[in-house]
Amino acid sequence: MKLPAINTPERTAFDFLSAWRRKDYETMLKLCQITWVQTTDNAQQWLIDAFSQMDLKQLQIRSSRSAVNLVYVHIKVKFIIEGKTINSEFSIVTIRESAPYTPDVNGTWGVNPISIYRGLAWENRKNFTPIEIPEQKQ
Repeated sequence: MKLPAINTPERTAFDFLSAWRRKDYETMLKLCQITWVQTTDNAQQWLIDAFSQMDLKQLQIRSSRSAVNLVYVHIKVKFIIEGKTINSEFSIVTIRESAPYTPDVNGTWGVNPISIYRGLAWENRKNFTPIEIPEQKQ
């Protein structure tokens, strides 16, 4: 697969998913949306709780649709959960911000991990053990 261009929402999504495949939760956290990181208690632990139960085996960036600072990156993944191999397609929300609650065309792209978790949980609800979605601090 050809890598998406650097500093694009597609590349941010690809790098996040690649970090998930490696179980590199520190890198995953660095690639998250600024607002989500700043408003989620124990954000890195939430990532571990949400994604450690699955082993990502394949990923593919399919397409994207966007507004200026928000892009839905459509992905296709194959992962293993509780010994079952599952193929899934859904969209990841990526947002460009310079600070919490501050969309900015010159900001940094970040993945909203809730969009991935909800996409996986909805598509595969028969095989999923849900975890609590954290409340956002203001």
